[in-house]
Amino acid sequence: MNKFLLYILLLYVSLFASGMEQLHNECNKGNATACLEIGIQYNTGSQSTKQDFKKAVEFFDKSCSLGSMEACSNLAAKYSRGEGIDKDYKKSFELFEGSCVGGYVEGCFNLGLMHLYGIYVQKDIKKGLYLQDKACNDGSQDACYNLSMNYFNGYILPKDHLKSFQYALLGCDNEHAACCAIVGLNYEHGIMVPEDKKNALRYYDKSCRLGKNEGCTSYQRLDTFTELSDDALGKETFDMN
Repeated sequence: MNKFLLYILLLYVSLFASGMEQLHNECNKGNATACLEIGIQYNTGSQSTKQDFKKAVEFFDKSCSLGSMEACSNLAAKYSRGEGIDKDYKKSFELFEGSCVGGYVEGCFNLGLMHLYGIYVQKDIKKGLYLQDKACNDGSQDACYNLSMNYFNGYILPKDHLKSFQYALLGCDNEHAACCAIVGLNYEHGIMVPEDKKNALRYYDKSCRLGKNEGCTSYQRLDTFTELSDDALGKETFDMN
């Protein structure tokens, strides 16, 4: 590593460490957002912060107690996975429920999953569907995708390709890459909408820009095929003349 890159790296680490120190100061003053951000840093890990689920749980718990519904939902996820703390579905359910009531859409999404799959509570598809639908319409990408895939494959909900398309469209509006790819697939093959290659390319392109590799490959495949088809049509027209 040359001296310039080493300097940039050390500067980055120094600035990040300074930022973490400030977050700790704010958290100690009762700032829920600062405690949440510290928890996220420990949860994901970085070049300057070692991943530590126990520390993440500690700060999610503190942030949750200070009123952050996102932190409560993150803490619930830790209880459900047993990461940094003993697995406890009862506690997980209560925290997801509290965060959902508090207006955090991902809390509603996860609470809906617990009802749909009967985790801790008796399976209740109607209630699970209501919560998933609410979360999707309130902006949860994952809820839209989960509903779209469920209706497409008939995992728990009955197969309904129209509803699958509608939820994928909502998910794409919420910037979910895989949902955009599903919408593109529908337009390419005319599954629940009239076949429209231009619209298919538009949604594949959006999926690609949002980071979905399948969206990129689908765009390239369809774009190449369309160009070849146009060229062939042009040659036929020329030959006919």
